[in-house]
Amino acid sequence: MLVPSMTYKEMYDNLDMDYEKIKIKINQLKSKAIKRLRKVHVFPAIEMFSYRIPSSNNLYNIFFYAGSRNCIDNPIVDFYCIFPVEKKKFYVRWIAGGYRHTPASDIKLVRQLHVYTHHFFARYNERIMNGLDRCMDIIACLYFGRNREMIPIKVSEEINRNYDKYGFGGRQAFRVKDGFCFTRSTVEGTMDEVDANNDRVDSLCFVYTTFMNESSMSMVQRRAINNEHLLAMSNFIKTSSNAYYMRLGQFLLKS
Repeated sequence: MLVPSMTYKEMYDNLDMDYEKIKIKINQLKSKAIKRLRKVHVFPAIEMFSYRIPSSNNLYNIFFYAGSRNCIDNPIVDFYCIFPVEKKKFYVRWIAGGYRHTPASDIKLVRQLHVYTHHFFARYNERIMNGLDRCMDIIACLYFGRNREMIPIKVSEEINRNYDKYGFGGRQAFRVKDGFCFTRSTVEGTMDEVDANNDRVDSLCFVYTTFMNESSMSMVQRRAINNEHLLAMSNFIKTSSNAYYMRLGQFLLKS
């Protein structure tokens, strides 16, 4: 079970041990969810099921999302973990994602926790869903169903004039289909006080603090976000290309 005293690496590993059980539960629920979705007349539609895993005691919401009637038989299927801390409630997802620690570092797969606050989803509901009268768990399902891709954006003074106030932790954000996500990030591992290139990064945690509709942001902010988006895509293409040619070279050498 997740507890606040865990390191991010321990949290990731604890959640990852649940993954196979979640997949089995999804297969058990799918036909029931599709049957219910076929009776719905308003879209997008959500069918959500809560599932507590006995061995870990972690609580998950598994959901089936149909953006239109054409999607009923092949809905988006996803899930997230509910993590209560005192009187607060967090929504947790985990991935092994690419991360470049310094400009000179290679991109490596690193354990990542993506933790969403109640405030984040309240702002998303207010600014995108027009204050939909649904519980926050359903709002979270709608967000994850509608926003399948995330583009990492390096925050600059043009995007957030107060970004220096939060130090390193305030310099990462994400752009999604519906808008812009501000986060606070933490790197966990063994850090070299002299040379950051020698750091060993074990895990990352991104806490999603608030959501913005880009149409309400200034022209300067939107231009800076677009520039960072293009740079992120360019770096991704370059890295993917380099990795492809490295694998091709290794194959030719072996041949």
